[in-house]
Amino acid sequence: MLILVAAIAVAGGAALARRHVVIGLVTLTGLLPVIVNMVLLPRYGSNIAVLFALGSAALIVGGILPSVRTPGYEKRKGLGDVDWDTFATALALFVIAGTVVHFAIGGVPLMSSNVEIARFDITASGLFGVPGRIYLFGIPLALAACLRAERVSDKDAFSSWQTRLILITFAVSRILSGFKSGLVEVVVTTLIVYFASGHSINRKHLLQFLAAFVVALAFGFAVGATYNTYRERGLMAALVDRISFQTSDPAAVVLAHADFHDFGSNSIVVDAAYFTNRYFHIGDQQPFSFSQIVSSRVTGTPLSPDRYFVPVTTTAIAEQIYDFGIPLACVTLALTGYIMNSAERLARRVVKPHTFLMAVTIVLGAFEYVSKGGLVYAIYNWTTVCLLLIAIAAVANVVLLGSPRNQTSISRA
Repeated sequence: MLILVAAIAVAGGAALARRHVVIGLVTLTGLLPVIVNMVLLPRYGSNIAVLFALGSAALIVGGILPSVRTPGYEKRKGLGDVDWDTFATALALFVIAGTVVHFAIGGVPLMSSNVEIARFDITASGLFGVPGRIYLFGIPLALAACLRAERVSDKDAFSSWQTRLILITFAVSRILSGFKSGLVEVVVTTLIVYFASGHSINRKHLLQFLAAFVVALAFGFAVGATYNTYRERGLMAALVDRISFQTSDPAAVVLAHADFHDFGSNSIVVDAAYFTNRYFHIGDQQPFSFSQIVSSRVTGTPLSPDRYFVPVTTTAIAEQIYDFGIPLACVTLALTGYIMNSAERLARRVVKPHTFLMAVTIVLGAFEYVSKGGLVYAIYNWTTVCLLLIAIAAVANVVLLGSPRNQTSISRA
């Protein structure tokens, strides 16, 4: 069984070495910890780890296909009259303002009496949950836009005031959020958008990323000490349980019930009904999401509307095997990997800002989905924020530079 772990680790490292960054990172940070714990702590049988490994292999194989089909993807055309600076500035300022509004109205989870619960209330700021979504999903997209603006202008990464300001906002917001993994998210997400925006790693930035990762781990340990349940159980015992059983149990439980479908006929169907009714008040009410149903089974919490369900990470691997069975899931997971890597490659060569933003949205949304599960949630939230940012950038372009027609006339003069 340890061969499975080694194979996944080598595949993830090889993907990174060949600049398949999002596939490599999702393998090493999202999938490898799960399969390690499935192998070392086989509470649900060794066949569960084999199923997960097969799904992971399908995802990785699908992810490397775009580079086999289309080499030389980093070539890009001239910029023409594209104003990347205005695009990046508009997004950075809007996202920073939205984040400030979110914490000003909704409060700071890190300062609350119960950090462990308050950190998940992203709608606390009201306004239809817009500021909360800007803080969660808008900051990474704005950072990607700022890094891309530097790349197309042949500037060094993190050299512009926009990029530095949005990166500081990213880090501070995750510290205030009260999530143990808040700064780890900053490091991993920044690394993804750094490559997706077309930059190449150098020794200086590599050392900075490694140092930031060490700081992020230390921060996670410190924040965990503020959680009530961690203090009650003992910090070290709680952290060990979180790193081990809580990492693999949700995916293992889903795979163990794939033949019975007693969590619902299909995770996508369950979540589509739940989130469509919750966000848009359309259709019959679905009382629980797929993640909540799995959380109930993993933690032993009764399925009741007045209960709090600990968020769990089921992963796309487990969900797709549950939904489609292993043969078809290998196909759909390969397609998922193909889409992830194709979107990353598109982002690195595209010229138009809105096309870049959509490509990066797919990259980051797919990374979250593969690591955590929840396809419908990822699609609804990442797409909504992407479209909002595109609209804000379009308004800023018209206000600051005049209509597109006037820009064309000026450029031809």
